[in-house]
This record gives sequence, structure tokens and C-alpha cells, in this order.
Amino acid sequence: MPAPQPEPESVATVVETPPKPQPIKPTPQPFMQLLDELVSIDVAQTAGIEDYQNASKVLDQFEQHIAKQNKPRAEVHFSDKHISARKQALLTLQQAANAGHTGAQLRLAMYTLLGEGINDDKEVGVSLVKQAAEKGDVRAERLLSHLYYQGIGVPMNALQGKYWLEKAASNGHPEASALIAEWQQAEALMMSSKQEQSSIQRYQMLLGIVAVVAILLIVLL
Repeated sequence: MPAPQPEPESVATVVETPPKPQPIKPTPQPFMQLLDELVSIDVAQTAGIEDYQNASKVLDQFEQHIAKQNKPRAEVHFSDKHISARKQALLTLQQAANAGHTGAQLRLAMYTLLGEGINDDKEVGVSLVKQAAEKGDVRAERLLSHLYYQGIGVPMNALQGKYWLEKAASNGHPEASALIAEWQQAEALMMSSKQEQSSIQRYQMLLGIVAVVAILLIVLL
């Protein structure tokens, strides 16, 4: 009778846990930043203040609802009643923008560039941002740099992006100032590294010359 064979040891099965899907951000980052800055960075206004405040109260409720959705903005649906209320808020926002309120111009530009405004002509949206930037609104200057860096509503242009980023920084925009400081530090490190490499190359060349001279002395003497 054959001897019983030992049972094979159980092999633990390694099951890889699939990575958790990242939540979708309904609103592009430049416009999320703008919405935050419209609250956190105060810019003095001389006209359209009441219309802007009234429109923002309504539109903020829509933004809060959209932010909770794990889907692109275009896929978030509203009832006819809500759409009507939103359209009225946009018309009020337009009045504030026409009066020269830069916050209203920026917010209206955002909706225009997202294809959610009264007028969805992207050139009109960019023009609104430029109007606010020309009045010295640092939020507009920072947004304009985003538009040029990412090619939103305008052809991608890194030089223009850097120009408006530096302008925002020089006018006291905190995030732009931090980015420029980091940029300058990186450039300084690169320059220092190049100088060190150049010094090493010169030192190696000098050692080579000394070695050649030493050999010549030995040969000649």
C-alpha cells in the first residue's frame, strides 16, 4: 500500500485592492480658485455692489450644489424653476458687470468660459477678465495668467501667462507672490549648479595643464 502523500501547503492568495477612484472635480481648478478669491481677497468697488451681492447669493447656492456632485458640471441638471432663477441671477450679475464691478465681471467671465453664461462667446469671457485686470484687480490678473498658461479661451502662451502672474505678484496676490518666489529660488539654484559645474570644469582643466607641464619638465630635465 503506497504511503500517504502529504497534503500541499495552502498558498495564500494575494488580492490587490484596486485604487479608490478619485472624486471628479466638477469645476476646473482656475475657476474654483477664482470663486475662493472672490470671497477671500477683497477688492474695493464703486458701483454695482448691491446687484453683485444679490446675484451671488443665488449663484452661490448653485455652486454649493454642483460642488457636491461627483460629475462634470455639464452633467448636473436642474429643474426649470431653478434654471429660471439662475438666469435671472445672471442678468443681475450682468448689470453689475456693466456698471464696472470687477468681481461681477470675473464671475460672469467664468460662466461665459464654462459655456453657462448669457453669452457663451469665449472672446467675451476673456474680454471681461481683461477689463477687470486693467483696473488692477489682482484676482483678474491671476485668472488671466491661468487662461494663458492653460489655453482657456485664448491660445496657450507661456510668456503672457508669466507676465500676468508676475503682475499679480507685484500687486500683492499672495499665491502668485509665493509662486514667483519659488520660481526665482529654482532659477537661483540652477544658476548656482551651472556655476559649480563650470568651476569644476575649470579646476579639472587646470589640473590637466599642471600635469602636462610636470611631464614636460620631467622630459626636458
